[in-house]
Amino acid sequence: MLLCASLFACTGSIVHLSSGFEGADEFETSLAISNRIDVAVLGGLDGQNQFELSGSVSALSASGNILYFLDRGTGQLLHMNLVTTETKVLAVIRDGNSSGMIAAADGSVYVADRADRSIVSWTPFDTEPRRLVTSNFFTSPTDIALTDYGRSLIAIDDLDTQILMMDVYGYALRPLQQGVIRPSHVTSMRAVGATNENIFVLDADANEIVGFNLQGDPVGSYATDELSHATALAVDLCGRFFVADDGDENIYVGFADMVIPGFRTAAAGLASASTNDLWTDGSYLYAATESDGIFVFAIDPECVVR
Repeated sequence: MLLCASLFACTGSIVHLSSGFEGADEFETSLAISNRIDVAVLGGLDGQNQFELSGSVSALSASGNILYFLDRGTGQLLHMNLVTTETKVLAVIRDGNSSGMIAAADGSVYVADRADRSIVSWTPFDTEPRRLVTSNFFTSPTDIALTDYGRSLIAIDDLDTQILMMDVYGYALRPLQQGVIRPSHVTSMRAVGATNENIFVLDADANEIVGFNLQGDPVGSYATDELSHATALAVDLCGRFFVADDGDENIYVGFADMVIPGFRTAAAGLASASTNDLWTDGSYLYAATESDGIFVFAIDPECVVR
């Protein structure tokens, strides 16, 4: 299976969601199963090293044909070529239970390590992972996203209920009160996603999505009264977001501009799976599950940003 190298290289349906639609009937997102990766059978030799995997995936992200994922049972951060299926271990994270991971277009990958209160980063040029220490701000970094055209990282803390915005080197950005947003109306931050202009947080207690601009000002609430047990969130650059509602084979699809009402679309295979994390590049939606490996769905229509 060959995935798109970038949003710009994808072919097929091209839809600019931000351009607006006259009505909901003119547009509906569908998901078609493209691949399922049985993580439990991937263990093997990585150079001279033997590695085994638990099969439970807590977080994932992708860049082109490279998939990164975190094995919950072993804490191993893995790099998988989706064309050849060659898999290798990049690092071991103390907290394998983390659902926070994001891959950048340059091949860098960032993981939230709650046990060390830090963001672990790795680039193709690194021989060892680096740690962006956030302990001055965070008790428990939970999830991360990229925004501002890949120049800034967003991290959330589910214990202190705050959002940290920093550059990709780990320095907090102003003017967000030393880079920190403390929203008073969000009670439980489960996941975060972002476009280049806005941040979206999944509030697990309220079962809704709350949006902010990059200055920390609220821009809207989404999916209110439409979710029952939301566990994961992914946002594409067109402002379309995907939410996993645990135990439901459907994925909830919503839109940042609210021109089109949110709706549910079928995601075959997820009914019996507990979804820990979602990630999308606008062309494919990846789902990390507790015991059923990784599902990859082709999205129609795709998000193409020019």
